[in-house]
Amino acid sequence: MIKAWRRQRTLDRWAAGLAAGAQDPREGQLLSPHPGVAYLPIPKAANTAIRIAMLPLFGGASSDLARPSRVHRHPSIERRNVSEGLATLDIDALVFTVVRHPAARLRSAWKNKVASHRSFGPARRLGLGRTTSFRRFLEVMACTPQGALDGHFRAQSIYLSNALGDNRLQVIRMEDLAEHWPDLASQMAAITGIAPDPLETFNATGAGQAKPFSTEHRRLISYAYGDDLRAFGYGWSEDGLPVVSGPIRALDKAL
Repeated sequence: MIKAWRRQRTLDRWAAGLAAGAQDPREGQLLSPHPGVAYLPIPKAANTAIRIAMLPLFGGASSDLARPSRVHRHPSIERRNVSEGLATLDIDALVFTVVRHPAARLRSAWKNKVASHRSFGPARRLGLGRTTSFRRFLEVMACTPQGALDGHFRAQSIYLSNALGDNRLQVIRMEDLAEHWPDLASQMAAITGIAPDPLETFNATGAGQAKPFSTEHRRLISYAYGDDLRAFGYGWSEDGLPVVSGPIRALDKAL
């Protein structure tokens, strides 16, 4: 009963904030160390690794960090909203973001922010805790307005919707990031005069993602995150594994 009350209060506050113009769930973050370079981070899609690799461009160093997660509060990285930030960039700026299959992203978010987290506020306010099963987590995601969800759980197509109409934006799938990173790093170095660090993996919850998703899990994910599947060319294998199934269509038309 307490969990239901807490969840309803969260939704009421979100709706009030939306009506008052105090928040826009379509407005993600933009990190720009130079007018010619910008990264639009998406939680649970190599976000920590990319921030750490780009830290030298902001005047920092990975040695500044007591642990990898501290990069999200590093004082040298200024965060701006997407709409404001895009307007300040060079007309030919390198602008990129990294997306991930929503199923793998959700499983990682559940493991990291719900099942193994002592008290992650946005999850707790939705009535989720360490004993919440993955199935129950997906049910809550499916019946909660996307705009009311924390960025770790929100659909990527919504998170990026204020940027998808910008013809400078490059959308890269996390599954292909290792292949694309050397070229991105080379471009950033040419523009800023500073080379980013090599890309590393910091999030241990990404392990074991080859485990198939049940039919029920796939139905819930496809219902709540169908726009991500369609926009970024993701799908399912016959045995329930998350796969890349087609081209990225998100930039054909802003969602």
